[in-house]
Amino acid sequence: VMTGAISLTANTTLATGTNNIMLLADTINIDPASQITGTTSTVTLAPATATRDIYVGGAATGQLNTLQLPQSAITPITTGTLIIGIAGDTGTMTIGATQLDDRARFVANGGGGKFVVSGTITSTVAAGAGVIGVQFIGSGSTTVLSADIVTSGTAIDIADAVQVDGTNIT
Repeated sequence: VMTGAISLTANTTLATGTNNIMLLADTINIDPASQITGTTSTVTLAPATATRDIYVGGAATGQLNTLQLPQSAITPITTGTLIIGIAGDTGTMTIGATQLDDRARFVANGGGGKFVVSGTITSTVAAGAGVIGVQFIGSGSTTVLSADIVTSGTAIDIADAVQVDGTNIT
């Protein structure tokens, strides 16, 4: 576990092998020219403050006092599983247009925690028996789907109440 403000600078490689790693900070900067690699490991990115809102992918556009994880911070991660958020997070996680090359789990299951999918989530994880490409673990306070979740045949698992904004879903 690493805490505080975390920056992974250009041309830096964090090789996890089969070990799991958690980056826990209210500010996480991952340079697009860096790498976080592993064979079957899990990387968790989460705020140190459980109430902090998280913006992922195309939704990360400079909101103050939030954890920003733009696509450029997600692309360098190739480990098998990417988890954003941790058990007990109570903020809102807004996910804009995002491409995921690893299995992804979004977690905001503390009281009042919720998800807003505002842009298309595209998972390129290879399909297989029982493979979950995209998973949401919520608090019951609602996952709002205002955009598509597209996979290459893997399952989508939403453990939360769901509200579908049908005007934007195809």
